Amino acid sequence: MFSLLFYKVMHLVGLFIAFMGLAGLILAAAMGADKKAKRPAIIFHGIGLTLALIGGFGLAARLGIVTVLPGWIHAKIAIWLILGMLPIVIKRQPKSGTLIWFVAPFLGFLAAYFGVYKPF
Repeated sequence: MFSLLFYKVMHLVGLFIAFMGLAGLILAAAMGADKKAKRPAIIFHGIGLTLALIGGFGLAARLGIVTVLPGWIHAKIAIWLILGMLPIVIKRQPKSGTLIWFVAPFLGFLAAYFGVYKPF
């Protein structure tokens, strides 16, 4: 079993990678790039979300939250799902990239707020 700090770092690095992939995908869509050019961004986004998920559940386990998940973890999972669906939105509606460019950091802020303050 890994330490609490290991899972924190994994969680944060996963989020950085996921947001980097999302930004690359938004920029590629704005420039009208083909599927082949968008592929690395989508891969980075998926790897980042996977690392964030593993790190987040590792943190929960190290904190002793294993049976009943509190509401703030449910909120973070919902945000994780929304972030995971954003590439689909960008693919179907490339012009939505501008809106997502501002919505995604707000979702990241909300997830950080829930993780730090645990409001519910």
